[in-house]
Amino acid sequence: MSLHDDWLRAQTALATPFFDAIRPSLMALGGHAWPGIDQLNALVATHTHVRFVPADAATKSAMQYETHIATTSEIPTRQNWHDLFNALQWLNFPLMKTAISRQHAALLARGGELEAKARSVPRDVLTMFDESGIIVVSKDETLLQLIRDFQWQ
Repeated sequence: MSLHDDWLRAQTALATPFFDAIRPSLMALGGHAWPGIDQLNALVATHTHVRFVPADAATKSAMQYETHIATTSEIPTRQNWHDLFNALQWLNFPLMKTAISRQHAALLARGGELEAKARSVPRDVLTMFDESGIIVVSKDETLLQLIRDFQWQ
């Protein structure tokens, strides 16, 4: 199955409220073909300093990947779902992604190759939040307590 076919089939799932935070970018990408690097770069806002570039062998290690982003503001991007959603996060939450990236780079600079080979707890936490974290904002303390207690519905 091709990415194009995956993209076409995913349109129903991407239309659900779960993806509302990135809806403007999804709509701009359209639902007809897998988005490429040029299409992603066309969505970069003037206040966002990043640029998407094809991933290559030079940025395969964690040290190289994070250092490359920190020093060039270029996001190595492969043609897969993981990197597409990463790009969508950069497009919609650039300040958060920049903060996470800078923290990764600082931890790698301190820990060197050892940190790049065996992620420390702080980098694990950053990665978990970056790849699967959710921020909930509410004035309803009852709702927030339900979430803290893992009692949401």
